[in-house]
Amino acid sequence: MKSIKMKPEIKLVQLSSNMPDKNVFRSHSMYIGRIDHRHIYRVLIKVPLSDIPENAVIVKATLKLSAISRGYGDVYKAYLVTQKWSKCAVTWNTQPSFHPEVFAVANECNSQPVLDSAVPIQNIFMRRAIKYKFDITDIVRGWMTGSYQNRGLLLKNNESKNCRFIKIIADQRNYCAPVVEIKYAVQCGCTCEVIPTQFVESVETVDVTNQFSYSEVKDVSLAKTVTVFIHNSGTGTIAATLQISPDGIHFADDNGIQVLPGTNAAVVPYIFAKYMRVALTTVEPGSESTATIWYQVQK
Repeated sequence: MKSIKMKPEIKLVQLSSNMPDKNVFRSHSMYIGRIDHRHIYRVLIKVPLSDIPENAVIVKATLKLSAISRGYGDVYKAYLVTQKWSKCAVTWNTQPSFHPEVFAVANECNSQPVLDSAVPIQNIFMRRAIKYKFDITDIVRGWMTGSYQNRGLLLKNNESKNCRFIKIIADQRNYCAPVVEIKYAVQCGCTCEVIPTQFVESVETVDVTNQFSYSEVKDVSLAKTVTVFIHNSGTGTIAATLQISPDGIHFADDNGIQVLPGTNAAVVPYIFAKYMRVALTTVEPGSESTATIWYQVQK
């Protein structure tokens, strides 16, 4: 199966306890966690999957965030949302419910700041951001298989202590914007059967004179490849012509060769037909010869 990586166009909404009736989905940054008892923040994320084929197998799915500031360390989780919500209408007071036992835990991925000349100068500070990764593979698999309905994700911590928060970059145009990366593979719906090639060979000897002689008629209707070898063991030059037929009775000339005494030659048909034979005659008047004919066929 071939693996494909894609990044769906996710949508984020800020939920704020200090603005319980305000809908905020346009913001350069958003908060997750608790600053104090009046300021508790959550983020909702929509993850569209319509571009993934129905028969796809989810290999890996990851949510990546970049935090530009934070309070004390804490555990952040992405919970499975269980109710519908609208990006342009949802607020803290109308936020959807979530499944408390279906979630992905963030892993903090810190690295030393790196200055890269290929990165625009206005984005260099982003290299100092704290990276968080959520392995949401099981959740996305559930969405694809129908085990869960795709209502999106809710990001939060346990919200029990003050100054446990992160401030994330939310602008989708930003170098370090949140992103969901999904790797999937598409299963082939066909059944492949390997049919081995068969080799068939027959040999016959024909006495050749100035009068036409003919080999046995061969049914080559199932042959992929047919090659006729002729050995001239006599003293006269042999003219050999392949003849083809739709019914084994009425024949038409196809390809022909001349075989000198004591030599071998090979000939193949130009045109497909069900039946084939070889017409033979000597070239020199009054001469005689003997032809050994090999039919070698691949089926």
